[in-house]
Amino acid sequence: MAVALIVIVSVVVMLSRRRAIEAVEGRNLDDVDKLIIATLRQYGGSLYQSQLQQLTNLPKTTLWRHVMKLRDMGIVRVDKVNGLNKVTLLTP
Repeated sequence: MAVALIVIVSVVVMLSRRRAIEAVEGRNLDDVDKLIIATLRQYGGSLYQSQLQQLTNLPKTTLWRHVMKLRDMGIVRVDKVNGLNKVTLLTP
């Protein structure tokens, strides 16, 4: 009985995660958007803008424009922390 419950919960978690990823990837995202999302995922879902810039090697303005696009799409959140922009991925 317990094994069946664990299997069911595992399947539900995997399906919900897959749907979240498909929802993000199904939008009009270009390669830069996907790079930002992948980098945030790789580093735990949250980075300062300066860290994200260093890791992606994107120009500051290009990065900011894409971060704002992703924010407007509800994919990331931008918070001011000690005067710095912290970009947080909202979808798993």
